[in-house]
Amino acid sequence: MQLPLLTLPRAVPVQSSRATQETIPPTKEQRERVRTLSQRYVAKEKPTIPLSAAELREHAARLVQRHGIDPIFSDYVGVVLNSEANREAIAS
Repeated sequence: MQLPLLTLPRAVPVQSSRATQETIPPTKEQRERVRTLSQRYVAKEKPTIPLSAAELREHAARLVQRHGIDPIFSDYVGVVLNSEANREAIAS
């Protein structure tokens, strides 16, 4: 009895990690913290959507100041806040 020949899949190359942009928190933990804080902020403040760019900057500045987040991440915080503020509207 002859055993069937096995063909192994081609090896997948290991992807090298790259540095994040300087305006985005570099670690997953930091990004998750921003997301969690944004969820809590939206639940408490209940901003009215759609938010203008000026309103997003204002809300992001508040969140950054309240929680001691590095101000260089303000734009990232604004994007996450916008996503969280629109989450229910998008889900329905």
